Parts: sequence; C-alpha cells; structure tokens
Amino acid sequence: MDSLATSARELSVGFTDVNPAVNQMDQATQQNSAMVERKQCGKRNAG
Repeated sequence: MDSLATSARELSVGFTDVNPAVNQMDQATQQNSAMVERKQCGKRNAG
C-alpha cells in the first residue's frame, strides 16, 4: 500500500509540473487561432 501512495504522490507532483506547460500551450494555441482568424477576415475584406 505504501508503494501505491508513493506512486500517487509522484504522479501528483508530475501533474503539478506539467500543468503550467499545458496552460502555456493552450494560451499560445488560442493566440495563434485568433491571429489566423484576423488574417482571414483581412483577406476577405481586401478581396
């Protein structure tokens, strides 16, 4: 049972480390999506 608790603790620490990176990737993806959308609108308005 101790090994299970240790594994769970290690996973928890791992997720704590990974979470900020995932949030950064999500933010970058949203920014890229907004940029593409703005460029597409600009092309439609220009053409």
